[in-house]
Amino acid sequence: METKQKSPNIELRSEEVQELMGKIPPVILRVGISIILFFVILIFIASNFIKYPDIIAIPIVAKNVNCMVELKAVKPGQLVESHMEHSSVCMGDTLAKIAINTGDVIDTLCIKSPFTGYVYPCGTFQEKDYVDENDVLCVVVDSVKNKITAKASISADLKKTIVPGMVIESKIANNIMQGRIISIADYANPTNETYCISIIFDNSKSLKNAIVWNCHTDAKIKTMEQSVFDKFFKDRIIPDQ
Repeated sequence: METKQKSPNIELRSEEVQELMGKIPPVILRVGISIILFFVILIFIASNFIKYPDIIAIPIVAKNVNCMVELKAVKPGQLVESHMEHSSVCMGDTLAKIAINTGDVIDTLCIKSPFTGYVYPCGTFQEKDYVDENDVLCVVVDSVKNKITAKASISADLKKTIVPGMVIESKIANNIMQGRIISIADYANPTNETYCISIIFDNSKSLKNAIVWNCHTDAKIKTMEQSVFDKFFKDRIIPDQ
């Protein structure tokens, strides 16, 4: 028993059997390569038809008023009369009176509304307060729209992928707002070869009665025109000349 356990385990095989056991059958090898090649070709074909959602950012200028004018104190003095509370005004209405001391004579400077609209106070000025030159007393706007509109300029290449009705997202006055493109110019601006687009945003409760005037920000547009192949493979396989 002890002699049998110490004897080595030797298996005798012919050279033909050993050679056969070290090889992969050609049929299995060909089928495996064919399956792998089939899946690679299938991925490339599918990548040409599956669209990749690409995000494009463009600069826009948003506003919800057509006209806004800042009314400033052109000279320093004492505020003796104030009608700058949030209300509607008519053209020529007196919004404030400032007493200006010019030596022995005290003149009164009247601040009047330049047009019919709404006045919005910009500070906490009260009667008998002293105001410095160029202090902004209030702003007057023609009207505040229910919805915020925006304008942007896009290149000719971008015009091919953007169509009216596309959803757009932007951050306006620290609020994320959703909107859509309503129109695109048919002809380019001859000075810079760009096309003007118009955007309208949905109502926002947080911006109700707030003035948005020439707010420069970026808008994100999600396009689906670029295929997965163009996005991930084309530039690597066919480098730009």
